[in-house]
Amino acid sequence: MKSDPRICPYLDMPIQHISDRLLRRMYRKTSKKDILQTIEHLRKALPEVVIRTSLMVGFPGETKEEFAEVLRFVEEGYFDHIDVFTYSREKSSSSYSFEGQLSEEIKQERYKRLMQAQLANLRKKNQRFAGKTLFVLLEGYHPESSYLLRGRYPEQAPEVDGVVILNDFEVVESLHTVYKVQITSISDYDLIGTATCKSPLSGSPDSTGSGKR
Repeated sequence: MKSDPRICPYLDMPIQHISDRLLRRMYRKTSKKDILQTIEHLRKALPEVVIRTSLMVGFPGETKEEFAEVLRFVEEGYFDHIDVFTYSREKSSSSYSFEGQLSEEIKQERYKRLMQAQLANLRKKNQRFAGKTLFVLLEGYHPESSYLLRGRYPEQAPEVDGVVILNDFEVVESLHTVYKVQITSISDYDLIGTATCKSPLSGSPDSTGSGKR
């Protein structure tokens, strides 16, 4: 990634949790210390790297203190993008018979708190783009309106991250092309902007931001 501009510096590192006890209980061969060291190494070696993760809430036996630990971890902003899901009790899994099964009510409450923490982080991170110009791969019309276009810049993976929404695209001549987009506002997970011109890099292998990740 550091030596080849054709590779998008975006990594998915699904850690599941940050509590050492729960990581062992999930049979994951890592620890909080390992995870933090890996993140530190990545950001030192590749400052522009974007890191996504997946976190589980409501695993059998997850205590209030362990949930508070993962909540603090999210609030501290170690990851750029986070997917949160609740534990699902499947008969084929070894955890099906574990003691300490949590109610759906508790799992949903923890899920919402984690998602709220991540949204607050993302809003802060996205503010750095206000007024800036990004290279955006235009992918098509926004599903909610034919008066809007949608695209992605290199920090957004397809289908799982936010998008760049264009409400002014008069200069756009074709889709599946990279354009310069000035960001005018932020809408939670998404950026909103105006297409200013076609990117001079458009069509080159390393310019699309399509992120074959």
